[in-house]
Amino acid sequence: MSAFAEYGLSDEVLRGIFSYGFEEPSAIQQRVIPQIIAGNDCLAQSPSGTGKTGAYGIGLIHRMVTHRCNAIVVVHTRELARQIETVASSLAQYIADVAVVCCTGGSGSHRKDTKRLRSSPLFLMIATPGRCLDILRKDAFVARTVGALVLDEADELVNPSFQETLRGIFSVLPADALVCVVSATVSDDLRLMSRNFLREGHFVHETQDCRALVLSGIRQYKFVCQNVMEKITALERMYQTWSIGASMIFCDSRSKVDWLGDQMESRGYAVGRIHAGLSDEDRRRVMGSFRSGAARVLICTNLLARGIDVQKVELVVLYDMIAVSDTYLHAIGRCGRYGRKGVSVAFVENTADDLASLDRMQAKFGVTVDEVPPTLCVPEMCMLDRS
Repeated sequence: MSAFAEYGLSDEVLRGIFSYGFEEPSAIQQRVIPQIIAGNDCLAQSPSGTGKTGAYGIGLIHRMVTHRCNAIVVVHTRELARQIETVASSLAQYIADVAVVCCTGGSGSHRKDTKRLRSSPLFLMIATPGRCLDILRKDAFVARTVGALVLDEADELVNPSFQETLRGIFSVLPADALVCVVSATVSDDLRLMSRNFLREGHFVHETQDCRALVLSGIRQYKFVCQNVMEKITALERMYQTWSIGASMIFCDSRSKVDWLGDQMESRGYAVGRIHAGLSDEDRRRVMGSFRSGAARVLICTNLLARGIDVQKVELVVLYDMIAVSDTYLHAIGRCGRYGRKGVSVAFVENTADDLASLDRMQAKFGVTVDEVPPTLCVPEMCMLDRS
């Protein structure tokens, strides 16, 4: 495996890489970093938790410094924007000229965002689509100094509701700006969008085999439950029996997140809850508590499966079985990240819909989801890497 130093990165960038915790480049980083450094447009696909954010983040920061240009990362949710801001800020922390600025719908007025962008010689803006377009249209200087654009979680940005906004963003950026499209999954619609936005000769790295999309370090289990009480009982037994560090539980509605949070808190567990109904301030508080370890359990809606990246999540519980394969993939991919081991447990109701959904996931990803034994003897929960 090649070393980061072989890419010709500056000492300041290398210090940021090692400070964040990267030691050797992952497979996707080995492929993407050289492409961005060389100025090539690219479509990059790799499973969740393999270092895609680091791949384009390292490449962008190097290119910004060497070419004296600004860069933008567009994402579909505020949560994901803040996650990327954290990674990018760490990578760029030793470069005085670069400011990492998160601009989302809840971050204040666009004037405040523009002032922050202009306050440093170079900026890396992490933004949601609407806020990004608003800033670019109202400040021509910001728009014309952008030399690189990344569309992250692009399989979400391909949604028709974002298309007009994305076209608007591309219409005001310099025609020669580098474009990198990043996703864990690549649909036909995303391939079509990429052909429209990427220049000729772009590099494509795709995982064609769906079985390769599931991180090898994740062991998948199931509980077949008859009713709500069986779910609660199974959940409580798991947390009483297993030695669990950080864990996440996914539910199919906001109300269930709050209800399950009440149930677990009444049993003495330190729980954080996050869903779209919370204010930005409350979301930041909850995520801060989870990252610090004050809350060891994070309960959230399935819709937030993509927007949360905490490296040491060991256990993911699907309290409600997920029927959409991409959402299932992203949810269980919250554990077992960056080469660590992880365990996922799907609570499958004994209904035709849930059982059919589980069968689809096993067939699509080429895995066997074993039932948790009555003794709860799961070897992986005794062998997790907590270093």
